[in-house]
Amino acid sequence: MTVRSLSRSSILDFAPTNDMKGPSVAPITIRAVVIGGGAGGAGSLGGGGGGAGEFFDKTFLISGTTTSYPIRVGAGGGGGGAGAGGGAGNTSAFILNPALFGGGGASGSGGSGGGGMGQGGTAGGASLAVIGLGNAGGVGSGTGGAGARGGGGGGAGGVGQRFDVSNGNGGSSTTTDISGSAVAYCGGGGAGANSGPAGAGGGGGAGAGGAGGAGGGAATANSGSGGGGGGNGTSGGSGGSGRVMFAVPIGIKVTFSAGVTQTSTTVGANTVYTVTATSTTSETVTIGR
Repeated sequence: MTVRSLSRSSILDFAPTNDMKGPSVAPITIRAVVIGGGAGGAGSLGGGGGGAGEFFDKTFLISGTTTSYPIRVGAGGGGGGAGAGGGAGNTSAFILNPALFGGGGASGSGGSGGGGMGQGGTAGGASLAVIGLGNAGGVGSGTGGAGARGGGGGGAGGVGQRFDVSNGNGGSSTTTDISGSAVAYCGGGGAGANSGPAGAGGGGGAGAGGAGGAGGGAATANSGSGGGGGGNGTSGGSGGSGRVMFAVPIGIKVTFSAGVTQTSTTVGANTVYTVTATSTTSETVTIGR
């Protein structure tokens, strides 16, 4: 009987075909716009306009590996009753790397300042924006009675006007073209006046101030703009809620948690997502290739 000898091969004789790390995943270019909620206008004998929410428009790279990111849309602040300041806007957030936060107007978290009230000298000074990320509100008259006039709320594009300049107009808004055409957001609310003309809103859906017995105008929802100040013993207008918008190349997979209200559209080579509400502070969006 013939016995054949079997040769033995070592695993070391074989060249490796890969290094077991898997294929690399190219990063994703993302453009994100984050807008904080606007503040409500003060109600008063000449209430100050509400400050606009903070505004960011940034383009950067994120990981191409599928990753979940927290996302939040801040609510606008309520208008103040007669003689009371308006509520601060709430912060919007999109926690990428870097994280983007849009502070609420007049909240002390980075949004624009609210205008000073005119009633009896109360809060007559301008409210300052925090660390330069927003713009200050205008000074109120600091006098009660017939001459009470508020100051305009600060906008993302400029400071609010003093009570004696342009009737206390709100600070100017700013624009973004992420949706395919330029749209204005984050204007300051106009000042209210006990008598005479009131301040106009600073654009971007900001509320106008109320004159005489008229209340301040409410800002447009999801505009991040401030509400208008109230006139003679009336309430201020509410601030506009914020929003989060982002653009990624067509074909990138994007999914949202159940509590996110969003729409999408195609703009050139990108899909643009607009988030207008989040039902909790723990909502997420998952992005990857």
